[in-house]
Amino acid sequence: MNYCPHCHQSSDGVFCPQCGQRLIPQEDNLSLPPGTLLRGTLYTYRLEQVLGQGGFGITYSAVNQERGERVAVKEYFPTRCALRTSDHSVIPKPGHEEELQSGLENFSGEARMLATLGNFPSVVRVMDHFQGMGTAYLVMEYLDGKPLHQKAAEMGGRIPAQELLPKLPPLLRDLAAIHRLGVLHRDITPDNIMWMPDGTLKLLDFGSARSMEGSKSMTVLLKQGFAPVEQYLTSGQGSYTDVYALCATLYYVLTGVMPPSAMDRLEQDGLQPISSFGVGLTEAQEQAIYHGMTVQPTQRTQTVEELAQELGLPSAPEPGPTPEPRPDPTPQRRRERGQLWSNPRAKWAAIGIACGLVAVIGIVAAILAFSGGSRSTASRRTPAPAPTRATAPSTSVPQVQVDEEGYEYTVSDGEVTLVGFSGEIPSNGFLSMPDEVDDMEITAIGEEAFAELDGVEDIALPIYLDTIEAGAFRDCKDLREVTAYSVISQAGEGCFDGCTSLRAVLVKEKKGLREVLPADCVQFLHDMDTGAGELILIEVTDDGAVYGGTDQDTYVLLDAPEQAVELTVPDTVGSWPVTYICVDALDNAPELTEIDLSDNISFPVGLLDRFLNLESVWVSDGTFTQSWVYSCLAVWNVADARGSGEPDSVPVREVVEAAMIRAEELSESYQHTRPNGDSWGTALDEANASWSYGREIIRTLDADSDNATVMSELVDMSNDIVEASEDPEGEFYTDLGCGVYYGDKIYLVLIGVIP
Repeated sequence: MNYCPHCHQSSDGVFCPQCGQRLIPQEDNLSLPPGTLLRGTLYTYRLEQVLGQGGFGITYSAVNQERGERVAVKEYFPTRCALRTSDHSVIPKPGHEEELQSGLENFSGEARMLATLGNFPSVVRVMDHFQGMGTAYLVMEYLDGKPLHQKAAEMGGRIPAQELLPKLPPLLRDLAAIHRLGVLHRDITPDNIMWMPDGTLKLLDFGSARSMEGSKSMTVLLKQGFAPVEQYLTSGQGSYTDVYALCATLYYVLTGVMPPSAMDRLEQDGLQPISSFGVGLTEAQEQAIYHGMTVQPTQRTQTVEELAQELGLPSAPEPGPTPEPRPDPTPQRRRERGQLWSNPRAKWAAIGIACGLVAVIGIVAAILAFSGGSRSTASRRTPAPAPTRATAPSTSVPQVQVDEEGYEYTVSDGEVTLVGFSGEIPSNGFLSMPDEVDDMEITAIGEEAFAELDGVEDIALPIYLDTIEAGAFRDCKDLREVTAYSVISQAGEGCFDGCTSLRAVLVKEKKGLREVLPADCVQFLHDMDTGAGELILIEVTDDGAVYGGTDQDTYVLLDAPEQAVELTVPDTVGSWPVTYICVDALDNAPELTEIDLSDNISFPVGLLDRFLNLESVWVSDGTFTQSWVYSCLAVWNVADARGSGEPDSVPVREVVEAAMIRAEELSESYQHTRPNGDSWGTALDEANASWSYGREIIRTLDADSDNATVMSELVDMSNDIVEASEDPEGEFYTDLGCGVYYGDKIYLVLIGVIP
């Protein structure tokens, strides 16, 4: 028996006899062909087949090329306003340019929001999000289960209550936690809850998720029978919206009957009693589902916690704050150390290769698995230009007042001083102080105002702040980082005394707070050039390392903790990738002996000296990081061979990426042309490299070649690129990139470019 994917009723043929929608999909050539490669934030994904297609997007099964794991990739493709070109790019239909762009921005923003949710066992995990080919993509874990409507069909059209209800508590607990983080699902249906092989339930397809902003409109996203009345409008949605959809889903899979639409129920409620189907619920459980499906939102069960309690589940979630997920920023290696050292390719023997004055020391290669941890970057503020100061009547005796968030303040001559805090500390530890109270600027923080405030890890100061009085943040032992958007002209004695965890401050200028910060607290300037974008925020991870968020939506390592002996650089911090290590990032860590680098790291050539003085540097075979290390070594050798007076060469990310593309292609066709017959230089265009003249040098080595052999070959290759080019001007190759690929053999490519 077949079931309609739209109304979930038993259906055969081309069109569903119940809802009239097409059962057999039309061949519309809208989807990307199998084998398409998508370059994500950290990894490349090869598409396999279409899993589903709706009005707003297409979901594919895919394989992470680097990790070899299966994933699901959702592509933003609104059929109403988008077209697919011959090169598979997405373009707007004529007259729909603004609609497509607006939807793309919403999809990308929601993808960033979902990526910050963290890991909830009963919710599909978002692993990556990126833009390309004119649209955006969301990468999720691949779920090898069966949607509830399919599971119900296999069980005779209904799922027995005694089998379904015991599986609900973990799902309800995670959905309640996500609601407390301010996110709605808005599309809970029987086809969006998966019955996994181990018998657990998993909520998927958060493509319709939005934050709970009651005053703002929300896109209308409806599925007949499961959408409550407020979703037919564009506002007024809340946790009760998901409660209705969840209860409607329970009604359907328990009874096998589609509930009538909420709009139809406004005039005459035709909802059939659950008891008439012999489902086996208690009277209280049946009433709990009815209460959750109440048409009027204000009369309905308001939260998932309340629903769980009314269902009488044995392990119902307890209401209360949900700590924001903060995965351990010190990731675990995929292999134990003993196994790493036993890998014949993992340990590079210490070697010395004559490169003029340069001796290259071996680097240890290993496979790593990372999980970054941080607060969401979405909650951060960006500095605003200072407006004209507001004024208010002067008062001779300041009275302590309290705003709705619990900030205690006094007013004098139209300016506000914060004098205390009696509110609830946010679950993510981020205290974003208000900039104004009643249109008056907050310019000072009073003496001892926030002293001994536990649980606060990150503070964003008011943007008009001028003065911090003595002891203002004394003994805030959990405080890690502070962001000051204004110039602090007065900082009172001991205002940060006892802040033993304070590691970093982001400031407009460094002199204002220098004398009052702990000795190991480092100051960074707003908008400073990090080498990978301008600095807009800072983040201190659990191991004390300081990362900087840039205007390129990436993180860079700014500073390693003084006491660090070993340091792991994660793939991501929050939802942004870590892509760069600043040249002085290790200067304050004299005892550092070992560093693990994630797979997408670059760094200035000058930092290579520091790495080579460490006992161990860990990278993964075939990654961008390994190719970047090779590129830096090639730059060293070229500079030494050219001697003084010749132009310096530098490693360039785009050229390295092109070399990596070419190295992999050599395993298919060992030629100076690409497998499809194009010139090798088109790989530079594919990687968006800037070039006018280039040279490619290729080598192949046996798969079991040791690292000394690989390094020796690299030195030989770099010697071939030392001389000036053959172009009429005789210029030197200044932009270099080396790529390595491990296949049946080891393939090496070195590219030199004249921009």
